[in-house]
Amino acid sequence: MRDRIIAGALSAGVVLGSFAGAGPALAAPGWTKAVQSRPGFRIPRVIVTAHDDAVAPGFIFTTPRTIYPGRTGPTILDKDGHVVWFHRQSHRLSAQDLRPQMLNGRPVLTWSLSPPLLHEGQVVTRHSTPHNNYDVIADSSYRIIKHIRARGHGVITDGHEFLISSRNTALVLGGRLLPRRLSHYGGPRRGQIVDDLVQEIDLRTNKVLFNWSAARHLPLSESMVKVPAVGPWDPFHLNSISEDSDGNLLVSARHTSTVYKIARHSGRIIWRLGGKHSSFRLGPGVGFYYQHDALRQPDGTITLFDNHATDFDLSHGRDSAGKRIRLDMRRRTATLVTRYHHPAGQGLASSQGNTSLLANGDAFVGWGISPWFAEYAPDGRLLFGARFQSVWHHSYRAFKGPWVAHPPGGPAVYARLGPGRVAAYVSWNGATEVAQWRLLGGADESSLTPLVTQPWADFETKLVAPGAPTLVQVQALDANGNVLGSSAMVKPKGTP
Repeated sequence: MRDRIIAGALSAGVVLGSFAGAGPALAAPGWTKAVQSRPGFRIPRVIVTAHDDAVAPGFIFTTPRTIYPGRTGPTILDKDGHVVWFHRQSHRLSAQDLRPQMLNGRPVLTWSLSPPLLHEGQVVTRHSTPHNNYDVIADSSYRIIKHIRARGHGVITDGHEFLISSRNTALVLGGRLLPRRLSHYGGPRRGQIVDDLVQEIDLRTNKVLFNWSAARHLPLSESMVKVPAVGPWDPFHLNSISEDSDGNLLVSARHTSTVYKIARHSGRIIWRLGGKHSSFRLGPGVGFYYQHDALRQPDGTITLFDNHATDFDLSHGRDSAGKRIRLDMRRRTATLVTRYHHPAGQGLASSQGNTSLLANGDAFVGWGISPWFAEYAPDGRLLFGARFQSVWHHSYRAFKGPWVAHPPGGPAVYARLGPGRVAAYVSWNGATEVAQWRLLGGADESSLTPLVTQPWADFETKLVAPGAPTLVQVQALDANGNVLGSSAMVKPKGTP
């Protein structure tokens, strides 16, 4: 991320962000829970606060982040908020922007990796190199098949965006430092700025097909943030790229509070939405500040997440929202179609976040630094609301959509005998089609018979049956009762 570019230019010990000085103890205990069938494995705790039967089908994709040295990782939930897949990440890496995408007609899973937060808002500067910021593509077995990085001398991959385009290319953000005379903007005569790059990369050859520099196309005067007293200035802070319906690009710049439409071949600015020089007259409720994630939707509207504030600028209000906006190109007006309110009524999310429309017309909103994600009916009514157990854990974005995966290996199982019964704990990390579990038991391998069958209940399901079998095994069943996979045969611990 560009924060790491800035941090890399600062001397060691300089603290960034409003939580400076707060150590790892801020991470609330108990935000994860242990999995008995996988020793040492812990999954995030999610609390569901609203759930309507009318929610869209599909899985929820998040990347809960925590404070170094806590471990997190990409996480998939079912529509009810239960963990389906958790990819435990090294404490030296932090993941963000997990989502399903299509590559060459096949579904893949993508996310971005970068060094973790030492404190909320502070970075580990010694790890900030071009080699440990990168984007990831995994197949439907969760096997990582490719790493992608922004290209160029001194360019660091920026994990705010990684989109596989309709052309099967990668749209990524990069950042670099450039010298600039900043005395006209209240800074030093010999200063530095962060230049954001929009790159389109051929995924087969890694060749850069398009390379757009914000510093070359946007005047510094459009920025809404002041030059800092120490370190480089981040005047633009690009945080999303998407394809418009005509193949050109929509780019969100947080620090100019503007969405730009950019010609994909020439790089010229076609129009601006918001900011100091909007090409459109903004109707009631449209105005946004420090936004994220501008997307053109199939119905022609544009969705974005309106943070409406940053940690250093609360002057515009404290009410963040997901927004859906319609543009009238002839009249050059922008009209608010729908506003999506915070699921707990706590309106401020001063960083991160996203808004997307689902196939059935619902909207799904990730609330960024606020640890919530939610689904809304087309009229803005809340259908689903959930959050992570700890307020110190949040997901940069949150998505919902279809996903079918077949993880390698089979289910993991742990079994224990009790008075007159056997209890088995079973999980299969990432298997999306398991509807039921069937517990088998017997005196030996040749005599295993079904003891009990019950529905998949969570990442780990507990099955209990009478008796004291010498061996047990668990089978994963799909909705039609077909066997998807079987665990190893294990001897239960304990005594009956």
